[in-house]
Amino acid sequence: MTTVILLRHGMTAMTGPVLAGWTPQLHLDERGRAQASAVAQRLAPLPLDAVVSSPLDRCLDTAAAVVAGRPGTAVEVDEHLGECQGPASWSLPSRCGAGPASRERAADRAPAPASLARHRPAWPAAVSVPWL
Repeated sequence: MTTVILLRHGMTAMTGPVLAGWTPQLHLDERGRAQASAVAQRLAPLPLDAVVSSPLDRCLDTAAAVVAGRPGTAVEVDEHLGECQGPASWSLPSRCGAGPASRERAADRAPAPASLARHRPAWPAAVSVPWL
């Protein structure tokens, strides 16, 4: 049986009241690097046949931490993994894609940064997964 482990990227300087989406050059901050390191240590005993990441910098940073110390394991980037390109695409699945073409379409309809602010619920700092 195949086991798939899904990880969300670590925290960034924009984590909080702003939806970062496809913001370029948004890497993990100190908290995010600590989170990536912690999850990498937690996953270290598990054999991994593949590590696949979104092309987003914060996701690549997290994936790089997971493969560090795993000789022969590389991060495979899949352009299909990523975030929908904004509220208009949420109701139009055909417009919700990844890669340069959809980023260009998103740039044409991107809202002003101030309009991205939103209420963020108080999520727990960490979620324990008993089998990891």
